[in-house]
Amino acid sequence: MKKWLAGIAAAVIAGVLIWWLTEGIRPQPPRPEPQPSSPRELSFLEKVAGKYTLSSWIEANRPIELMAKITEGSLQIDQNGVADWSVLVEQTFTSDPGKVRMTARGKIQLDPQSPQMVGVRGGGFNDTHYLDSKWGQVSDDVNLAVRGWDHGNPEDKFRLSLDTQVGSKQILQMTNSRGIYTWTKTE
Repeated sequence: MKKWLAGIAAAVIAGVLIWWLTEGIRPQPPRPEPQPSSPRELSFLEKVAGKYTLSSWIEANRPIELMAKITEGSLQIDQNGVADWSVLVEQTFTSDPGKVRMTARGKIQLDPQSPQMVGVRGGGFNDTHYLDSKWGQVSDDVNLAVRGWDHGNPEDKFRLSLDTQVGSKQILQMTNSRGIYTWTKTE
């Protein structure tokens, strides 16, 4: 019986040894290294969200001149596409211009052709602060230029374009029939 157990043990050891020599030392195929995942494309709202300063405002070539210029401003857009902006408007027809600080709110609409900003009417975010007594009433055209709407007038939506290839700065343009805002992203 001892010989029989020793024979089985020798057969098992021989089997393990043969397997090890044929399979166990065979080199394993290299495991593929994990590839870094490509970054996902950001949505337009994710790209445009942030804080901006006004680089310029250019009045559109129209038969009726606004008699005003927009000289400074700030814009903030949240992840949901709600934008709040504030600009300083100055009269251009006098050597001692009146100044008005105007605030506005808009909501981005993702139109299939091009994104647009629609002015949001009402609320405390649409305000006009006369900084001196030199300016009577802000005209409907100035309201349309700043806010994209005015009471009793049709909307004048802003078309939006985003350029991320201007040096290291991101540029946002808001264009309607009254002019073009060019904003530079700060955050």
